[in-house]
Amino acid sequence: MVIRSGAKARVLHSVGAATAVEAACAREGRSDVWDRVFGIMSQELLLPWLRGDRGFEANCLGNALQRFSPTVVEDALRELHVSAEQRLSRSRSRDDVLSTSRCFFSRAREDVFVKPMLRCLGYKDAFDEESYFVKADGSLYVRGTQEPFPADGPMTKYGALFDPRSCFDGIRWDFLVAADPHMQVRSFRQKLVNLFEDQETIDPTEVAELDEFLEALRQLDTMHIGECLSSATCRRAWPAYVKALQNVNYWLDAQELLLCLLSRRSIAIFLNTAGTLRLVAAHVHGASPPVSVTIANHRGHFQRLCGGGFGQPPRRTAPSPQPKPTRKPKPKSECRSAIRDRDEEGPKPKPNAEPKPESATASANCMMKLWSKGLGVDQKVPGKAADAHSDEGSSTSEDVHEPDVMSDDDGETLQLDFAVEAHKTWTTVEDEDMDRIERLASELRDRPLLPPMPDDASKPWQECTSGIAFPTCHCAVQNCGWVSHRMPCQMRNPDSQVWVGQEGHWKLLDPCDLTKSGGIGCCGDAACLRQHLADAHRDVFAGACGTAVVRREYSFYLEAIAFKEQQTMPLVGASVDRRTFQHIAADLSEDAVRAMVCMCCARVATSMNGCTGIAMIKAKDYFEYISSMSWDLNWSFLYYISRFARDGSPLADHPDLAEDSWTWRRHLTCSRFKGLNILCCPEDVRCAFDHAQHLLCEYCRIPLCKECFQISRRK
Repeated sequence: MVIRSGAKARVLHSVGAATAVEAACAREGRSDVWDRVFGIMSQELLLPWLRGDRGFEANCLGNALQRFSPTVVEDALRELHVSAEQRLSRSRSRDDVLSTSRCFFSRAREDVFVKPMLRCLGYKDAFDEESYFVKADGSLYVRGTQEPFPADGPMTKYGALFDPRSCFDGIRWDFLVAADPHMQVRSFRQKLVNLFEDQETIDPTEVAELDEFLEALRQLDTMHIGECLSSATCRRAWPAYVKALQNVNYWLDAQELLLCLLSRRSIAIFLNTAGTLRLVAAHVHGASPPVSVTIANHRGHFQRLCGGGFGQPPRRTAPSPQPKPTRKPKPKSECRSAIRDRDEEGPKPKPNAEPKPESATASANCMMKLWSKGLGVDQKVPGKAADAHSDEGSSTSEDVHEPDVMSDDDGETLQLDFAVEAHKTWTTVEDEDMDRIERLASELRDRPLLPPMPDDASKPWQECTSGIAFPTCHCAVQNCGWVSHRMPCQMRNPDSQVWVGQEGHWKLLDPCDLTKSGGIGCCGDAACLRQHLADAHRDVFAGACGTAVVRREYSFYLEAIAFKEQQTMPLVGASVDRRTFQHIAADLSEDAVRAMVCMCCARVATSMNGCTGIAMIKAKDYFEYISSMSWDLNWSFLYYISRFARDGSPLADHPDLAEDSWTWRRHLTCSRFKGLNILCCPEDVRCAFDHAQHLLCEYCRIPLCKECFQISRRK
């Protein structure tokens, strides 16, 4: 097989007018190559350059446009409804996002925000790759840029996220936009908001510390520029794209390298990863020997963080299937030792790793066998693959005769034997918790749901049919006679304040108090069961459950009671019924049971103590608590108009959105958002003072359902 260098020069020699290139690709039966290259030019270079999000290759195209086709730039900006001032403003907003993102990309927030977002955005192992690329002269540069790589720089892209130096801003920017189908911050911002909603453990103070970053994201998102250009405009930019390809530092995508087919040549493009070659793109033309191109560990504008690898830019339509070379089936044992699937990933490259020429050559030999059969020519094995972007020298080859080793696995079935181990040799987390529950249950009375006898705390009061009023609450620990006539706290948290609905109003509970011994208590009231357990039975919990579950002791206490009661039939009677009525009355009081319309989502929700679906809160207290991001997304009338009721939209002239209509609006006269209008459903808003109906004062009480109340506070 003939191995040739200068693939880039061959591409430049072959590329001409857009119509001619499209027609030539169609003649070769590779319209998919034209679609991908045209998509790279329009979606990954032209549009980002017009938005101001400029990588090196995008700048090459932009500079060529400004020099040779300035009218195309003007028409494209007009088509996107973007002025020069807007582009400048968006560029400044992008700089603000990158500047404030350093507080997000900090090791202190790695487990809470960065790692969850890495999974939410679908990046998987993309950030385990190197943060640098190697030029032909051996010098290192930051990946995706022309910035020299610092001597003490982090070796992986993930580590570069936490390096505050500006040379790594490009990697941080890719993290923010690569998951978005239009390379903007909207997807990142929406998924970050969803993360705030889904993770109950996120402390609101941590979100508040990111307020500047969130505000910068919001500002940039409001400058959302058009997502597509007409095909005619993009075709007018093609001559400038051809000029950009001639830049000596422009790095060609694998699909761009496939434009060698315009010179009626076969080409095979391999990725060299730690000495292992992987076929990433190819084209067969008649019986001509292919130009073999090896892409070493270098960068490319096409290598997106969440894309499908080299030669597979994201958001591209799949190439039309090519006919497979005819293969003669061979025994599976021969195939397995000779070749692996060509789409299988090789091992991840490591910095300063020594190449493995034997492995690379063996893999290349197997790949070349495929080409030998497809071309119908004598098989030749390369001695050394040429660099696609190197102009130095050419490779040699030698003839090697090997039998055909390609075969299919059709008809093969994998036989697996399954069996259950005779003895369990492992312990799960659930097993450990169950052991704790059983040990704690042994410390409780035989009938833990019945109160202790007044004269003997070691025995339960089993006379349930007398109708004597049992206390509302009691302690089930052996030999403990503690009783109370109030319900224990249910929602208190040891780490942060918690909002609960009580008597139809949202009430803020303080964090749990500490006991005298330094442990976690509850509200500090001796009549509260949770506080009593923390004060009087800390040693019982420590002996049965250990110190690992100190924050979940009350949960283990309830599970131990359930475990104990499951051993026997429960005792019932008039005394138990009277106590049950007390519990029901506490939850279903006249003030607690309500059905109201949420002011935020306009849904009807019901509420009672212990199961709050909706409750009231003072307007000033609520609007002082939420962030500016939550204000925009949930309440701001102006923000709603800018997104959904712009000129030309169906809601542009809706009568309910007119300035003199207050059906779905109210005017705030309190909090830091004083003087602004909100979009809401004011059906059940209540106020003890007399004022104009369209106003919300600091004494107005607004109904908010549980979902809206919790989500809007965390955004």
